[in-house]
Amino acid sequence: MVNDLKMIGKAVLVWMSVQTWALAQLQLTPETLADHMDPILQEQIKDINRLRITSSMASGPVQIFSETSRFRKVVQDGRAVLAPVDEDGFVFAVGLNSDLLLELVRKASSVARAAHEGKRAYQIDITDPDVLREIGQMGDHDALKDFEPKSATLWLDASDFRIHRIQMAQAGPSGDDVDVELFFAGYQLHRGLPIARAVLMKVTGMEAFMEQPEMRQAMRQLERMKSQLEQMPPEQRAMIEAMLAPQMAQLEEMLAGGAMEMEIEITDVRVE
Repeated sequence: MVNDLKMIGKAVLVWMSVQTWALAQLQLTPETLADHMDPILQEQIKDINRLRITSSMASGPVQIFSETSRFRKVVQDGRAVLAPVDEDGFVFAVGLNSDLLLELVRKASSVARAAHEGKRAYQIDITDPDVLREIGQMGDHDALKDFEPKSATLWLDASDFRIHRIQMAQAGPSGDDVDVELFFAGYQLHRGLPIARAVLMKVTGMEAFMEQPEMRQAMRQLERMKSQLEQMPPEQRAMIEAMLAPQMAQLEEMLAGGAMEMEIEITDVRVE
């Protein structure tokens, strides 16, 4: 009798779990997901007042650089958020400013449970033109001023909502699409806040840039650099080629095939 009651109790618990899961599936909307995310994101920054992230270009067709992005905790509409102090650092701002991330989720066209590289995730699809323009303006790149954003998709971890991947599609002036993908990896916790240690950016459809003055100038500079290398003594030429070979190879590939990859490495994180 006791065993039968235990089995019935287990069956009821299983049934309730299934119903709860099914109900959660039906109730998953941009608004309910954002409401669920809010207290978790607040908890992640409760012990952080200031944040400084230093990054450098680990690989890519441009010269290696170092950049520092700063964030400061402020209260907006009764909520604590890490707000960017600098204009730069868009890549990090999306993941670190909870207000910004919540706004993207609330204004999403759809949200769904998904998997990303075998991990439970949420897929956030954005097609609203106004929201997409806001995302595009965050980068503030002159080269993209003539491009019309078409869609954006974010994959967030289902447990702590760290960003795994961002995919954006834009239409160029001639109608050609430019696709940008950002992959975030190597997360580490800093006082409870997950921060990616590397960001890989992939861009396809660079042909849309070819007619722009910046791209024509880049092609002329590449040809000029090759000409200068050919006139150098063999030892000096070999040394410079060894230093610039990866960047030149990617630049040539980008100009020839319209594709580009670059990796940003986070070299230092300071929390106060």
